[in-house]
This record gives sequence, structure tokens and C-alpha cells, in this order.
Amino acid sequence: MVRCSDGTYYYGQVLVGADGASSAVRQSLFRQMKEEGTLPKVDQEEQQFRQVSLLGTTNSLNPKKHPDLKDSFSNFKIILHRNSPYM
Repeated sequence: MVRCSDGTYYYGQVLVGADGASSAVRQSLFRQMKEEGTLPKVDQEEQQFRQVSLLGTTNSLNPKKHPDLKDSFSNFKIILHRNSPYM
């Protein structure tokens, strides 16, 4: 059961909290599990920060050549150069 700040309740089998590793949902759930003795030891250890980021920029692209640019919504595609080391 999940109780929201507006007083509504939700019931289900699975809770997905998509607000990050330091989220309020995760902290609340882990606190309850620790009190019950059901929190796995690996989840009681300090979180390791491991991240690799790659950021690129491009000049404006022609929507005729790249028709996805005409869409009113976002999407994700991977476009790699033939000789790219990041394949």
C-alpha cells in the first residue's frame, strides 16, 4: 500500500520509485525493511558512485535528411560515425 500526501491510497504487488537512488521512496522503503530485518546486506552498504558520461554537440540538422526532427515529441536514437571508437 502507498499513501500519498493528498490522502489517496494505492494498492499493488510492485512499487516502482523512479525518483533516483537517493529518493524519498527508496529511503522510506529501506527504513521499513531494515526495521523488519528484511533489507539485504548489500543494500545496507554505502552506495558506490560509478558513472561514465559522454556528451556531444552538433550543428543544426536538416529535417529533410533527418525526418525524426519534425516530430512533436522526443525520442532516442544512437547515431555513430563509421570510424567511431565508441561502437
